[in-house]
Amino acid sequence: MLSEPAELDPYKNLVDLVGHTGGARVERLLAMIPDLTAKPYVLEGRAGVNLYWGHEEPVAWVGAHHDIDPWTPQGALDNTAALAILVSMILSGRIPANVGVAFWDGEEPGGGGGADGSSVHAAEIAEAGAGGGRVPPVVVLDVLGRGRLMMAGNWNGLEFLREMGDGSGSNPLELVPVTPPSDHVAFLANGVPSALLVAMPRLGNGYLDYSHWDILHSDRDNIGMASPTDMRQQMASLHAFLVRVATHEVTQPGRRVVSEDVQMQAAEKIKSIRPSPKTNLPTDEEWREMIKVRDKPRPSGREG
Repeated sequence: MLSEPAELDPYKNLVDLVGHTGGARVERLLAMIPDLTAKPYVLEGRAGVNLYWGHEEPVAWVGAHHDIDPWTPQGALDNTAALAILVSMILSGRIPANVGVAFWDGEEPGGGGGADGSSVHAAEIAEAGAGGGRVPPVVVLDVLGRGRLMMAGNWNGLEFLREMGDGSGSNPLELVPVTPPSDHVAFLANGVPSALLVAMPRLGNGYLDYSHWDILHSDRDNIGMASPTDMRQQMASLHAFLVRVATHEVTQPGRRVVSEDVQMQAAEKIKSIRPSPKTNLPTDEEWREMIKVRDKPRPSGREG
């Protein structure tokens, strides 16, 4: 049996991408994906670059942040695996034709951001819909690579489901009761319907393994934590979910699925994680040096 070309295998794309961070990762994504467009931005004095692909006026978006925490040498699960899956889906034609793809910068607070790139994109979507036009929902991917693809039940997840299709709230993905905030809060704060999808492993007793979150923003978030089999299953689940979202009434003009309470909660969350505009942030070179120090072997007999 012939194996899939390397660029169509999400795990092989993950192995490729973990070797690139910062500007090098942006350049690598631009080289991997035909017709990918780079759009630089400056938000509160912090510069970044978002990347966009696909339909110019999509009925829905799917995206993931391309930056990693500076203390994480690889960031395999957070968030390189999501990028690798989206790359494979684009190259294999598994993104619905009316769905756009975004790669956002500046999500990680540790990197001096706070949902920066997604906030820029959210403001653009909200402005375009201010005249009564279509406001496309945004599916946000964060922390994939290990476990099954699931939807965050908090952060407006249930409201998002109730507006899908027949309004029954039926969902092809299992719900995770509680997850950390991600780029979806930027869209919710701007009144744009958004759902967060994550991957969660299970313990031997069948319960969700919440210790999974403990490896994030540490050197344990490396390529060894990702599963090639899980990533292929996550890609298949995501494709089915996007096909459904792209055909739902949630994408129609005049539908309001983000309550004012959720908008305010999301806006407050962004404020809590975003640095002050006056904060002196490290340069890319300083971040690389910090990562090198972090990645050095620890002295024997010490932990942490």
